[in-house]
Amino acid sequence: MIQLACHNYDEDFDLSFSMLVSAIESVAQIAMPEPEKHELHNVWKKSTKNDPDLKALFQYYCDLRVHDKRLKERFASFVFKYFPTEKWWDLYDDGILMHGFNSPYNEATELSRKHSEFRPNHFTPEQLKGIVKETYNYRSKFVHRGESTPHRNPKLGSWQRFFEELRNVGEYGSFSTKRYLISRELMLEIAIKSISNYLAEQSESS
Repeated sequence: MIQLACHNYDEDFDLSFSMLVSAIESVAQIAMPEPEKHELHNVWKKSTKNDPDLKALFQYYCDLRVHDKRLKERFASFVFKYFPTEKWWDLYDDGILMHGFNSPYNEATELSRKHSEFRPNHFTPEQLKGIVKETYNYRSKFVHRGESTPHRNPKLGSWQRFFEELRNVGEYGSFSTKRYLISRELMLEIAIKSISNYLAEQSESS
């Protein structure tokens, strides 16, 4: 799936990005257990035994629970467990690959990044968790509704490797809110590294 995402990158960004998220989700469903029953599940079941209305309500709850597999939470938990944010700095630099490690280009680019790049350490753990969960939502909306991801600059400049800042324009042209979107390059890195780390763990334990 990751390979297909790479093949479709230039032709269809939304499909490519969503396939990276789906690749992680498919493994996360295996790696991260489903949520356990509520601690009062059996108590509720017993208390509804002689009341048809409560029994029907409890059954409705059970039916909802079957469909609520907490996929978004399990997706985020998988990402942070198998590719922690402190590892996100290992994102490869295509500029270095193109120009070489000792090129003056790298120094100028790093200076630009220092003043403008949104990096993982600019966000709190809770903010990063929210960004990752929203990323899952973008994939779901694309798959189930055909909605494009909100990225406006799929191919970011070399000075912005990790996130894209999306500003919503308010009244009188003022910027009212901001959102930060995981870049396609970072999403690719997260997919490859998290799945690889999980498989390596399974290999060691077998």
